[in-house]
Amino acid sequence: MLAQFQPQTLVWFPLAFVLALVWTVAWFAFLLRRRARFGPRFPDRAQVHIIYEEAWASGNSLKSAFTRYGGANNCLRVTVTDTELWTTMPFPFCALDQITDLAHRIDREAITHVEPLFMRRVLVAFTRDDGTPGRIILRLRKREQFLRALGVTPEQDRR
Repeated sequence: MLAQFQPQTLVWFPLAFVLALVWTVAWFAFLLRRRARFGPRFPDRAQVHIIYEEAWASGNSLKSAFTRYGGANNCLRVTVTDTELWTTMPFPFCALDQITDLAHRIDREAITHVEPLFMRRVLVAFTRDDGTPGRIILRLRKREQFLRALGVTPEQDRR
């Protein structure tokens, strides 16, 4: 079976494979370093009062067409504390949270609108630190508990 391949092909394929692997590892390392330098910093969990937390939620940002159709599927951690709403992803997906716009540490005063949607989804509108508006859609297993943690009754914003 290998006789049909020319010797040049057998030499170039392993080289191309190794180069693609090195490029992928380098890109992943770049994304992790960028997140460490520019991503949100979360305090130690023992120092904050956590009201609500869901570890394997889903969600997407409405920042652009890419983030609208991309996102996190069962790999998003949503946490509500006394003063903030956190969304983040675990390793190794945390390298992509800057690209998908799902790494947020939002003050509860910066949340401008919370709207329950169909199929356990919640639209959260907020103001970013630079003053621009942001919107994310979260798909939660415990949606009513999340809404109560934010101080919104489930019937209050339902349309």
